[in-house]
Amino acid sequence: MNNGFLSQNAHKLSGNPGGINQLTPNVKLLQKAVLWHQGEILILRRAGGKAGGARAFKWDLPGGNSEWPTQTEANISNPHLIDISREIQEESGIDIISVIGPQKWSEMRQRQSSTDNSEQDPLKNCLVSSFFEKKKQVYSIILGWSFILPDDFDRSKVQLSFEHTEIAWIKPENFEDYDFGFAGNTDGFIRQMVFR
Repeated sequence: MNNGFLSQNAHKLSGNPGGINQLTPNVKLLQKAVLWHQGEILILRRAGGKAGGARAFKWDLPGGNSEWPTQTEANISNPHLIDISREIQEESGIDIISVIGPQKWSEMRQRQSSTDNSEQDPLKNCLVSSFFEKKKQVYSIILGWSFILPDDFDRSKVQLSFEHTEIAWIKPENFEDYDFGFAGNTDGFIRQMVFR
C-alpha cells in the first residue's frame, strides 16, 4: 500500500461490527497521540452526552478505538497505523501523514514490519499498556503514540470533531490545570504518555 492510498482511503479500512466501536465485543485497541509542537501538546475537551463517552467533559488527546477492517481486497500490514492516522484526522483535522511527511510515515510503517531494534524503532515512541474492565468484560490494549509536528505547523488548521468542544496547547508543567479524569491520575495512560 502506498501513502497516497493511505491518506485517501484510510476511512474505508475501518468498520463497525455489531454497532460497537472496537475490534470485538470483548477486545478493543485504544490509540492516543501526543502531538508536540514547539514544546506544547494538543489537548481536546470531550463533549457531553454519548459523544463524550465515559469521560464526558474531560480533557483528552486525539485518538480512539480501532475498528475491524472492512472493504479490503488484500491483507493489510500495520492497520493500527492506519487507524491512528484516521483518528488524528477525524478528531483534529490534522493529516499526520502529510504533516510529518509521507516518506517519514512510510519509513515508520516499514520499521514496524521489520525486526529492526535500532534507535529509530517507532515503538520506542509508543507507550503500550492494557486494562481489563471487569463489569463490561472488555480487555483494552492501549497504544500511546508521540509525534513531533514541524515548527512551521499552522495551529489554526486544527478543527474539532463533534466529539470535542474545545482545544488547548499546553506545556507539560501545566498538565495539572486540566481535568483528564482517571486518565490523568498517577497511573493514568494520558499522564504516562505525556511524562514518559
